[in-house]
Amino acid sequence: MGLFGKKGKNEDNKNENQNPEESLEASASEGIFPFATIVVDEVLSLTASEISVIGNLRGKSIRVGDELFLLERGGGSKKTRVLNIKNEMMEKIKVAEEGTNVNIDLMGFRQGDVKKLDVLSSVNCMTADNDKPGDVVAPYLTALLRERAGHENDSEFNSRIMQYIAEDAILLAPCMPTPENGPDSVALAFLRHDKDTFLPVFTDTYEMEKADAVQTKEKMVRPLSFDQIKDIMEKTGCDGLAINPSKNTMVIPAPMIAMLARQKANIHNHIKEQKINKDDKIMVAIPNEENRPKELFDAMCAYMETDKRIQRAWYGVMLNQTQKTEAHLVILDLLEDAPDVYGNVGKAATPHLDGRGFNMQSVQNVGEETVSKLILIYERKEPISVVK
Repeated sequence: MGLFGKKGKNEDNKNENQNPEESLEASASEGIFPFATIVVDEVLSLTASEISVIGNLRGKSIRVGDELFLLERGGGSKKTRVLNIKNEMMEKIKVAEEGTNVNIDLMGFRQGDVKKLDVLSSVNCMTADNDKPGDVVAPYLTALLRERAGHENDSEFNSRIMQYIAEDAILLAPCMPTPENGPDSVALAFLRHDKDTFLPVFTDTYEMEKADAVQTKEKMVRPLSFDQIKDIMEKTGCDGLAINPSKNTMVIPAPMIAMLARQKANIHNHIKEQKINKDDKIMVAIPNEENRPKELFDAMCAYMETDKRIQRAWYGVMLNQTQKTEAHLVILDLLEDAPDVYGNVGKAATPHLDGRGFNMQSVQNVGEETVSKLILIYERKEPISVVK
């Protein structure tokens, strides 16, 4: 039964709203779902530019010549192609069927590029090229969830799942609009089992539709990050998180969610506000428009928009003439002393440093006069409602 009550499967439901609450009508993804995934069990070296991997094929069949992607946990990927497929008897086959254990030769990788428990998928990263706008696809997490049955006692395997959920995953929660509470307000669905209540979330719309998770006239979903999930669970007092509710549901109890949140706050605490040696000769340069690191700005500002403790941020290039080094300099204006903010901004910035160092300071330490000479790259704009 659907989370909001059973409706006819053939009911023609339309929803024109394509905001963060995406309609399932717009995300019914033909040709993408189910996608193929393989969690690597073993890696064999073949030549300087070819390796072979062994693992269980899940989702759908694959053929010789098919394109696959080696997925990195943080969202990156490397493209490869299936050169050969062997079955469990080491016989060459042209098609590997879903659910079988296969040996696949991959093109373009060297020894060490692929490791045990890495993920191969026919879908690239978080969204497929031929996916419809707004649809969420999480092949890395989906692959690990498909293999959970054989790894209940594998601490490394389960640690990867938990870390991905806490740091990278975007999960879909079924919801229904509540216009009486405002134009953008929604009510989330909850599952009850005995006396316990769970927040149901899904890795993609295919998993949601399989579970008949939304069968209301307004078929809507809301993408949720881990931090949003944690806040919802704390406010509602629900007992746990249920991922892909079905025969193979993964349930994470509320105390585990709280523990993951604490661990996440400490993961990047090695990135923090840095002190500058007073004896060093420091200059700050302002790059001209065409030389500004736009990708770095975009990545940092995307995180800053999610953290209401950050009010403003400035940028310059710090030249340490004593140590002959260059570093990106970011000055933060915070509502409170929060060391984890520096870690999270640093995490967002790290993939875009292009060989330069990275230094963060609080505006209280450098002063408004100094930051007035830098580039203001972020300023929080809170909506103000006036009631007459």
